[in-house]
Amino acid sequence: MKKFIIILGIISILSLIVVSGATFDVGDYSINTKYAKGSYLKGWLNISFEGQELDSIFTDSFDNEISLRNILENSSYDYNCSTLNCDSSYLLGTSGTTKTFTLNKDESILLGFLFEGNLDSITSASFNLTSNAQESTLNQIKLDLFDDLTVDTGNTNPSNSYSTTIKDGCFNESKTSYLNPTLSTTPYCQKIELDEAPGFNLGAWIKVEEAGSSNVSLSIRSEEDELLAECIIANTSLSASGELSYCNVNYLVPEKNFYYICAKKTVADGEYKVKGYIDEVNGCGFLGSPPGEPGAAYYITSRAKKFGNVGEIKIGNDLPLGEDYSTLIEEYILDKYGSLNCGTEKCIVPLRIYSFEDQTITIKDISLNHDIVNSPGVKITTIYNLSKVPATINSDYQKLTLDDLFLVPNKIDEYDYNLDLGDEEILSEIVSVEDFKASLNILKTGMGFPNNFVLTTSSEIKNYNWTFGDNSSILTTTNTVEHTYNKVGNYTLIIYLTDTSGAEFSEEFTIVVESPEVLIDSSITTLETDLTDFKNELKKQDSFTQSILTNRINIADIEQKISWLKEKQKRASESMPESELKEIIDVITETKIPNKIYIVPTAKLPFFPSENTVDLAVLEGITGTTTEEGKETETKNAILFWDQNNIHVLISTKKLSLGFGTDVEELTTVFDVSLSPKEYFNYPYYFIIEDTGDLTLTETDLIEAEGYKAIQINEDKTFRFAMKNVELNDLPLFISPGISELSIQGEITTEETDNRYGLLALIFLALILIGIVIYSMLQRWYKIKYETYLFKDRNNLYNIMVYVNNMKKQGIDNETIKKGLRKSGWSSEQIRYIMRKYEGKRTGMYELALNKVINPVENKSKIPNKNPVQFSTQNLQRDFKNSEHKP
Repeated sequence: MKKFIIILGIISILSLIVVSGATFDVGDYSINTKYAKGSYLKGWLNISFEGQELDSIFTDSFDNEISLRNILENSSYDYNCSTLNCDSSYLLGTSGTTKTFTLNKDESILLGFLFEGNLDSITSASFNLTSNAQESTLNQIKLDLFDDLTVDTGNTNPSNSYSTTIKDGCFNESKTSYLNPTLSTTPYCQKIELDEAPGFNLGAWIKVEEAGSSNVSLSIRSEEDELLAECIIANTSLSASGELSYCNVNYLVPEKNFYYICAKKTVADGEYKVKGYIDEVNGCGFLGSPPGEPGAAYYITSRAKKFGNVGEIKIGNDLPLGEDYSTLIEEYILDKYGSLNCGTEKCIVPLRIYSFEDQTITIKDISLNHDIVNSPGVKITTIYNLSKVPATINSDYQKLTLDDLFLVPNKIDEYDYNLDLGDEEILSEIVSVEDFKASLNILKTGMGFPNNFVLTTSSEIKNYNWTFGDNSSILTTTNTVEHTYNKVGNYTLIIYLTDTSGAEFSEEFTIVVESPEVLIDSSITTLETDLTDFKNELKKQDSFTQSILTNRINIADIEQKISWLKEKQKRASESMPESELKEIIDVITETKIPNKIYIVPTAKLPFFPSENTVDLAVLEGITGTTTEEGKETETKNAILFWDQNNIHVLISTKKLSLGFGTDVEELTTVFDVSLSPKEYFNYPYYFIIEDTGDLTLTETDLIEAEGYKAIQINEDKTFRFAMKNVELNDLPLFISPGISELSIQGEITTEETDNRYGLLALIFLALILIGIVIYSMLQRWYKIKYETYLFKDRNNLYNIMVYVNNMKKQGIDNETIKKGLRKSGWSSEQIRYIMRKYEGKRTGMYELALNKVINPVENKSKIPNKNPVQFSTQNLQRDFKNSEHKP
């Protein structure tokens, strides 16, 4: 019994040692407590580690997360790691010459190979994999040969079946008029986004005007005009009347991306036509080799092949991307273990398999041939199950900087801030976020040159403490200071600021100081690289967005400044006159190229014009109709009444901003408009928007009047426009037909007569008509004003509509939705209105269908709208769970 107690005590002590093996301890810390919107946390903490997993995660109350590994990789913090290169290690499990296991969709399994002895070289590596996964639009299986989050191979077998989605880039089949340019040996190319697929069915509309011996080539090309795949349509398959002709390519696109699909003749013989049209705004096609200047759209199509049954995948020494498997294994062992000597420490080479469909997999025919020193010709035929062991670190107390790691919210408020490592809290402070921005005019300068630094801020600052990073500092009460750096190097300029309310901020900038020659050389290199990157990012945008961005960033002007700097480069020297060096620095400073294009999209939502945006004088000028004197309010109400009853208006937004280093410049908001009639009517109507000076429209056929622009609409219509500093709810626009097409409420009067019997009849009739008028006015009020009465802030209307739509999509019943709305403070009247509106039911009084009595013939052709309100939401991207399978 005593022996049992002793053993139990030893086990308990060992257990405590194991449990408490991974520890960290925090001493003092310091973080700034005031921040600008969207800035990063500033501060440090004094911390030590013992057996702490390197992949432990820091999380905070602002929903940031970052691994300890990532923080340490970019810091000067000194620590010791449990493994070479601080990589995770692996433990061996069960082994066999074959492995059969089942993986469900979105699962993975970790396997590996064991090398022992002092390796001389690895001569070849191969194995076979079989799977019963059937045909799929997604790649059913992917292999990461070294567990480094890189997919090295997978199923590349194309099916004979195709996706139902046909992609034609920017081509619009509903166009009624086309150009038919002549096809030649110079290709017509179109930018099209291709899905992940093992092959494609390419198509082009071709018409034979004059028969010839030339075939037609369809190809997939890269941004750099690299020919990736090509197929040929025989001339005997082409039509004299014009039609889509197709051919197939087996080319693996590993992930969704943009490519160019090009069509051309193989020789000059014969005359063939293609279908297309000019579209300088939305076009993505062009004549010539990629990338080209888009300005047209052609009837060129692509349809992805499905991935065929997996069957057998042979992993040989030659990998799909042209790499050598055995060489990669050697490099992995050298990198992870420091040498090829696997005698003192056994070398494990991992293999992770990801499954995207339910399947049973077998690994077999394993052959890893290698030479051991003094013992060549060794062959491995065994594979192991592996488990991953994270690397750990030990360290003494040191300051770990937290700068630029944790993003602060964009909302101005006071927050209880907490930072945790794993499940343990590290620090807790109250921090505030204020609307503060700052930018510095000079970030790169010349040695020995006096710089006039200017700090621009969004708040009123009373004190500036400039610390230049060269052991000098200056206190000022203005935002400018002069300073000269006398040595080449990178300096950290920190400016401590106190605003008029006593709040303290700090801004940090890196100042690069170079000799004149290096300054000009490096600036030219940086500007050229940044300009190339910006052009590449620009190509990824649609034509309308491109035009907005190029209006802000004058590429030709930047290229001219770079050429001017190159001329100065020829004469640069340390003895360059100060005036000339100042001119160079001024050009470098003022030449700003964005390093980031920010795009924030929203889903399409219904849009309801308001009475305040209706301008009757403008409407009269555009339509040539007039408003009856004294009927202005009734006419505006009639316009809103007409809008609600006759057209669907859906608008989505896309906010565009440019990033210049840490500064973000808001450019504009792009609005995508979709207009469609709820029922048939045989007269035009007009989309009318105020031009505040920054309006850009995709439509070119415009009517202009008194500071407004209008588009005449006769059918379903989609288009775009862009405006600055305006939200969806505040758009200065309205939609209306000519005033003569509106039903405007009038007064009903009766004429007196001397005939008393006739008078009685008229009075009786007048009472009936007055009752109808009063009912009609109430009915109209419910149609036009009731919604505003219930929802004085239209943002509330949009928000509650989106909420109901989301709940409905989740299958939530009406009663549960109503209960949730009541708890949020909505009244029963508001809830009843919004639920009936969502379901397309009557929201006001019963309608008197007087127009059917007045115009019975015209109204026979009208189809009443009974569809509920529809909402468009963005698709969520499918995430891989990365759950590990353990057979």
